[in-house]
Amino acid sequence: MNKSLLNKVRVIILVISSIFFCLANINAQINVHGKITSTVDDQPLPGATVQIQGTSKGVITDVNGDYEITVDNSDAILKFSYVGYLSEEIKVADQQEINMSLTPDILGLQEVVVTAYSEKAKTEISSSVVSLKSDDINKVTTNGIADMLIGKVAGVQAENASGQPGETADIRIRGVGSVFSPQKPLIVVDGVVGGTYNPNDIESVTVLKDAGATGLYGSEAASGVILITTKKGIKGSSEIRAKITTGYKKPEFGNFSMMNTEELYNYHKMLYSPALFPTARPDSLLNHDFDWVNNSYGKSNLTSVNVSASGANEKTNYYLSVDYMDDQGTLIGTDYHRYSVRSNVSHQLNKWLNITTNITFNHSTSDYAHWNLSEGVFRLQPWDSPYYPNGELVYNVNAAGWLSNVTANPYQSMKYNKLDNSDMDGLGNFRFGIKITDWLKIDSWTTVSAATGKYEEIYSPLTYEGATNGGEIYNSIYIDKSLDHTSLLKFDRTFGNHGLDGFVGFEASKYVHEYDYGGTAYGILNGQQILGVAGQQEKPVGDKVEETGMSVLSQLNYNYLKKYFVTVSFRRDGDSKFSPRHKYATFFTYAASWLMSSEQFMQQIKFIHYLKLRASYGAVGNSTFPSDSYYPYFPSFVAAGVYNSQSAYFPDKPGNYDLTWETSYPLNLGIDFGVFNRVELNIDYYNTHTKNLLFQDPLPTSQGYTYQWKNVGEIQNKGLELNVKATVIRTKDLTWDLNLNIASNKNKLLALSDKQGVNSIPIQRTGDATQILTVGGGAFDWYMPKWLGVDPNNGDPLWENIIYDANGNIIGREATNDYSLAAQDYQDMGSPFPKFSGGFGTRISYKGFSLNATFAYSYGNKIYHSGRQEIDNDGENISVNAMKLLPGWSRWQNPGDNATHPRPIFGGNMNSNKYSSRYLEDGSYLRLRNLTLAYDLPQEFAKKAKLKGLRVSLSMDNLKTWTKYSGMDPDIQLYLNGENLPGTQYFKYPISKQYLLGLEISL
Repeated sequence: MNKSLLNKVRVIILVISSIFFCLANINAQINVHGKITSTVDDQPLPGATVQIQGTSKGVITDVNGDYEITVDNSDAILKFSYVGYLSEEIKVADQQEINMSLTPDILGLQEVVVTAYSEKAKTEISSSVVSLKSDDINKVTTNGIADMLIGKVAGVQAENASGQPGETADIRIRGVGSVFSPQKPLIVVDGVVGGTYNPNDIESVTVLKDAGATGLYGSEAASGVILITTKKGIKGSSEIRAKITTGYKKPEFGNFSMMNTEELYNYHKMLYSPALFPTARPDSLLNHDFDWVNNSYGKSNLTSVNVSASGANEKTNYYLSVDYMDDQGTLIGTDYHRYSVRSNVSHQLNKWLNITTNITFNHSTSDYAHWNLSEGVFRLQPWDSPYYPNGELVYNVNAAGWLSNVTANPYQSMKYNKLDNSDMDGLGNFRFGIKITDWLKIDSWTTVSAATGKYEEIYSPLTYEGATNGGEIYNSIYIDKSLDHTSLLKFDRTFGNHGLDGFVGFEASKYVHEYDYGGTAYGILNGQQILGVAGQQEKPVGDKVEETGMSVLSQLNYNYLKKYFVTVSFRRDGDSKFSPRHKYATFFTYAASWLMSSEQFMQQIKFIHYLKLRASYGAVGNSTFPSDSYYPYFPSFVAAGVYNSQSAYFPDKPGNYDLTWETSYPLNLGIDFGVFNRVELNIDYYNTHTKNLLFQDPLPTSQGYTYQWKNVGEIQNKGLELNVKATVIRTKDLTWDLNLNIASNKNKLLALSDKQGVNSIPIQRTGDATQILTVGGGAFDWYMPKWLGVDPNNGDPLWENIIYDANGNIIGREATNDYSLAAQDYQDMGSPFPKFSGGFGTRISYKGFSLNATFAYSYGNKIYHSGRQEIDNDGENISVNAMKLLPGWSRWQNPGDNATHPRPIFGGNMNSNKYSSRYLEDGSYLRLRNLTLAYDLPQEFAKKAKLKGLRVSLSMDNLKTWTKYSGMDPDIQLYLNGENLPGTQYFKYPISKQYLLGLEISL
C-alpha cells in the first residue's frame, strides 16, 4: 500500500471514528447533580422531587437538599417540585450541575384539590370550588363541620341555632333554592355520601358550589356539596400523634338579661295601683333574690382527646385514630359524650390492584333538660326560690307561695327526671382500584353502614310531671341500614397538546329507616328505667320506610395546552320516591375555563401571575323531602285504634302520581386573579333558576287534608361572591397573611301555585309568627302587622292601618291603637336571610409563635324575637319575669315622652305585645369567632427531646359579638321545620365562649 493511499485510509478512519464518537456523545447518558433551595431563606429543601418530564423516573433530595440523577440525553427536561412551592422546569442541555431555587406557592396554584370523584390541580378546575386545609378550620373545637366553616367560605352561611352540646350549626350554601324541600348541603366523606367523620381526623374540606362541581352527585347535591377528606399516612415516615384540648365554656347572653328582684319590684310598682301594690307585692319580696338564669347556666368543662398513628411505605398507607370528647353543657344537666374510632388503610397488592378500607365507629350520649328548665328559667321570677330555707327542694310551688306561673320546680324535676339520647353508628367502605393500562383503570367501592339510637324520657312519680300517672316512661328507638355501591371506569390520556380524562359508571343504593319504635308506659317506681316493669303499657308504635336509588353517570374533561379546559357531565337518576312513570330523569352540566395567564401575550405583564376565567351551567335534580314524606307520590294512611274488631285506618296525606323531580338550572361566571404571587381574588356571579318546586300546595279543609305535594312554583336565587387572600409579609422568620370573603344573595319567587289567581301563600308554624311566599317577593319574607311605635301623648301602642277604597285599592295609611284593625293588614316586613355575609381573618407567625384571628359577620337579616312577647309584654302577664331594657330603650311615663315601650298597664296595654313587627329586629352582627395563640417547638429542640413536633396553643371562641339585637345572640335557625320558621328565636340554649388549652405531641 503506497503512502498516499495509507494517508487516505487514515483520514477515512479518523472521520468515521469522529462520527461515531459524536454519535456516542449525542446518545450518552448525562449525570446531573445540584441543590434545591427556597427563595425565602436560601435554606435547602429536603424531600423535593426531581423528575424527568414525560417519564416516571425521578429522585428525591437528601437532608441537605442535594440530588443526583442520570438523564438519557441533553434534550431531557427536569421538573423540580416541592410541596407548597411552585414547580420549575429546565432543559439539561450541556449542564452537569443544575441548582434550583423554588418559590413558595403562596396561593396554592399547584395544589391538588379533591372534586367530584376525582382530583385536579387548582389551575385545571373550571367550577366554583373552595378548598380548606385542616389548619384553616381546626382552630375551633366543635362537633361538626358546619361550625368550623363559619366565616370561612364566601356564600356559605352557618348559624348555631342552639348551644346544646352535640348540636351542630345549620348551614346554607348560596341561599334559598327551594321552599319545602330541606335543601341542606350534601356531606361526602372520603367519597362516601353521608359518611361519618371526626373533626380531628379531617385533612381537608372542599366546598362545591356550582353545577359544574355538584352535578355529578345528583339529587342530594342541589344545595351544594361539602367534601371531607380524612387523614392518611405520609410516604416514607411513621408518626404517632396525641392531641389534648381542655378548658371551660361560658354561656353567651349578649345584650339579653333578666330583671333581679329590685328591678322587677320597681317595674311592678308601675303596674299596680298604690292601694293594691303593698298587698300584691309586699316589701318582704325584696329579701329574696334568686338568679334563675345564672344559677342554671354557668361555666362548664370541655375536654377533647385524639390519638392517631399513621405512616406509609411503597405499598401500604395507614391512618388509625381514637377520639374522645366530653362536652359538659353550660345548662345544668346537659352533657355530651362522644367516642370515635377510625381506620384508613390502603395497600398496593400488586402492580394492577390497590385495596383501600375506611372503617369508622362512633358512639355518643346526650343529656337534655326539660323545657321547664331550659326555657323556664327565663320566665321564673327572682323572688321565687327553688329551695326551702332548710335547703330542701320545693315540690309544691303553690304551697311554697310562688308567684310565677309554673306548676313545677324545675330543679326538683331535674333531680329525678331523665331525658337523654344515645346513638351508635358504624361504617365500612371497601374500595378497589384496578389498573388496566397506564391510562385506564377501574375504581369501585361499596359502603355498608348501620346506625341505631334510643331517646327516652323518664318522669319520676316523685315529680309533678310524673305524679299524675304514678311515673311515666317514653322510649323511641331507630335503626338505620344502608348499602351503597359505585363503580367507575376512569381514563386519563394525553395526545400531544391535548389532554382527555373522565369516567363512566353507575351507582346503586338502598336505605332502610325504622323509627319511633317504642311506646309509653305508666306506673313506675322511682329509679326504674325499663318499659316492661311499668304497671300499664300503652300501645307500642313504630314506622319503617325503604328507599332505593340507581344512577348512571359520566364525565369528560378536555384540555388544550393546559390553558383551555372543558368539562361535560351526565347523570341519569332514578329514585323510589316518585311513581314509576316519573322515577327517572336526566341531567347535564357543563363547565369551561381559560387560563389566560399561560398565554404568550400575558407574559409581559409581570405582576399578574395567575388569571383564569370560568363558566358553568347545567341542570341539577332534587328529590329531597322532609323526613315525614318518604313516599310522597303514594296516598298514605294511619292506623288509629280498633273499629268493629278490626284495625281502623284514616287518610293521612293525599298522593300525587304526577309528582316528579324539582330541577335547578344554575349559571356561574367566575374569575380567579393573582398578582405578585401574594394576592389572589376570586369573584363569582351565580344565577340559579329552579322550576317544578317540590311544593306543599294548600288544600281546602273540606278535602280533609292540609296540603298535597305538587310540582308548582319557580324561584330565582342569585348573588355575588368575593374571596381575597393575601400574604403581606413572608420572610424566613416572619409571615403575615390576610383573608376576606363576602357574599350577597337575593331570592325571588317567579311563580307559586297552579291555582288561578293565587299569588301568595302564608306559612305558619308554632305560635303567631308568619311568613309569606309571594310572586315577585322573597321566599320566607316576614308577614305581620306593622309597628309604628308609641303615641307620645298617652303611651298607647301604635300600628299601621291601611285604608282601602271599595275596589280594594290602597288610598291611605294611618296610625291606630286598635290592634284588630292592624291585624287585618299584614304586610311584608323583610327577610330572615342576610343581604350579605362573610368573614375575614389574619395570621401572624414569628419564630414558632403564631397568632390567628377569625371574624364572621352578617348584615341585613330580620330576626323575630318571639320570646319578647312573653317577657317584654307591658304588664300583660305579671307572673313571668321581665327582660331589662337595652340602652336607648325606655318606657312611656309622661305626656311628651318619645319612648320605645308603651305605658305599662296591669293586664297589658291594648294588646301591645301581640304579634307585630315590634319584635322584629335587625340581626346584623360582627363576631370575633376565634383567637388562637400557639407555639411550635423548633425542630432542633424537638429532635433533642426525641419528638417530631410539639405544639402548645390557647384557643378562644366567640370572644365578642357586636350587634344591636336584644336576644342572647343573633345565630338563628336557617331552615323551615315542623315547629319553627327560619329566622325565629324563642328562648334558645345560648352559644358559648370557649377558653381552651391545647397540647399536640408528635412522635
